[in-house]
Amino acid sequence: MPKISPGGDGFYTAFLTPQGRMMFDSFIYPVNVGVNFPHPKFIIDIPSSSKETFMRHLRRYMLRSKVKLRDVSEEYNLWHIWGDSLNNHHQLSPTLVKKEKRLSDIGCHDPRIAGFGYRAVFPVDGKIEHAVNEIGKDFKKLEIDFRKGCYIGQELTIRTYHTGVIRKRIVPVQIYNKDESVCSAPKKQSVNRAFEYPSDTLQPQKDIKLTEGTSKRGVGKMGSGTHNVGLALMRLEHVQKFAQGENVSFAVDNSDTIRIAPFLPEWWSDQKVQ
Repeated sequence: MPKISPGGDGFYTAFLTPQGRMMFDSFIYPVNVGVNFPHPKFIIDIPSSSKETFMRHLRRYMLRSKVKLRDVSEEYNLWHIWGDSLNNHHQLSPTLVKKEKRLSDIGCHDPRIAGFGYRAVFPVDGKIEHAVNEIGKDFKKLEIDFRKGCYIGQELTIRTYHTGVIRKRIVPVQIYNKDESVCSAPKKQSVNRAFEYPSDTLQPQKDIKLTEGTSKRGVGKMGSGTHNVGLALMRLEHVQKFAQGENVSFAVDNSDTIRIAPFLPEWWSDQKVQ
């Protein structure tokens, strides 16, 4: 039981039939979030193909126990970390290692085969908060092939590719209400999981524009989002102005109620914002 105590690492295990035959192999992770972990929670990691059968099996044995079971597949992502440096934390970037000498709040080393590495479980909104995007999920598929012949925009694309000068980048944005003045707009990014993401207004590929000024030119395009955070492809000059405290605000497709605040990811180097 010490292995499953809140504050510890996860471990590899299996669920058996009454006759001792294995039904599901899985990983169980304590959800090490919060001060002193007042309400023990655990994530059970199983193959998605077994999800429905597994939940029916577990509910059969819950009876009147004060236990709640729900599917969190859309709330968390599983990531794998591997490599020789995993065995020596001092070889990793200090920003990757938590003060408890763990790589994540939720996760464990995979003990099945040497070299399988570390399994880390992160909230889905954490990916967005740190501007990690997936083409086809967060943005539409608009792949560029530098070996292809002539196409619209080829000159601009190939110049950017060879000079390395990038005017737009994908950045995390925070959504807030128009009632909040620019002065009270969020200056530090934070996730509010009670906020309902306005998906009707903030649809992917919607234009992002300045709320003030005569220019009708868009300064970016919206990507995906969840809760009060999202991803957006924006011109860096405008993101920098907001980061430096200038009096600017942004709306999506001239929305009368919703505003967005862009942020520079903390892991970016200085070269990436110039």
